[in-house]
Amino acid sequence: AQMNQFDKAREILLAGLPFAGEDRGLHYQLGRLAALSGAELEAGLNYLRAYLEVEPLPGSPTWADAFWRMGNIHEKLGDKEAAAASYKKSLEFNPDHKNAKDSLVKLEKN
Repeated sequence: AQMNQFDKAREILLAGLPFAGEDRGLHYQLGRLAALSGAELEAGLNYLRAYLEVEPLPGSPTWADAFWRMGNIHEKLGDKEAAAASYKKSLEFNPDHKNAKDSLVKLEKN
């Protein structure tokens, strides 16, 4: 994903899903990939929802991170209300989440 090879990254992540067990890290990464690439947005939301079903493992992205990414996707879908709700939910989990704060301020200015 860092090299903008989103299709290749998605293919690799999807291949690993059957082996992930209870670890939902790949779900988060697939949601993140959707937020970054702007592709497979609805699927990205579903992956992030699945991520939120299980407590993250230590060192994994937080639920605040997942809600922030959901906000990113909602913005790309043109749903500002859902984006704002996701950013606010992120801030409920982590009031100091800089990315969620910045995204909410930017969204409210537009």
